[in-house]
Amino acid sequence: MLPFTASCGEILKAFLVSKNIEFERSHSIEYLIELCSRVDTEFSEIEAGNLSDYAVEMRYPDDFFIPSLDEAQNALELAAKIKNFVMRKLNLTTEELFQ
Repeated sequence: MLPFTASCGEILKAFLVSKNIEFERSHSIEYLIELCSRVDTEFSEIEAGNLSDYAVEMRYPDDFFIPSLDEAQNALELAAKIKNFVMRKLNLTTEELFQ
């Protein structure tokens, strides 16, 4: 699994927890975004791309999969956008996140 796909899912879960929203155990970024959008409609504008594919395929591979450099860079950019978006919604800075 690309580590930033996991952190992307975790920060979406942090938003849900902050709003007392229960969620099923899942690696699906789309599922988490959909739950977040029920509380804040701006979440529906988030493009998850294929982050869920990386989260699941890399964690539970049938065949060994190594993404290309371009694929990994695109996934990293998407994950960073989602992280920054959620952090703004939570009114958190990076420093506060790691305290």
